Amino acid sequence: MRLRHPGGRTIHLGYCTNVHAAHEVDGIVAQLETYARPVREAVGTPSLSIGTWLSADAVHTLRRDPGALTRLREGLARAGGEVVTVNAFPYGAFQAPVVKHAVYHPDWT
Repeated sequence: MRLRHPGGRTIHLGYCTNVHAAHEVDGIVAQLETYARPVREAVGTPSLSIGTWLSADAVHTLRRDPGALTRLREGLARAGGEVVTVNAFPYGAFQAPVVKHAVYHPDWT
């Protein structure tokens, strides 16, 4: 959602998908329908800025499967979502019981 800052700049208020466990494309699409769309409707705005978290599995699927990319685009459109950030950190399970011990793996050097 775009808001006007008192200083005149446009800022985004976004809904981050990392609060819901979804490691696959179809799970991400489902969370857009289940959570993001109702938030957008409750706020009463035509579009909602979405901060996405994509697992490595989801990214690999999106690269290999054009149908998955289409499903994600359609899910965003149905939810009234506008992607403003994409996050792939941590690499593994964001919803793991203890994330901070594994966030430096794999070693990106």
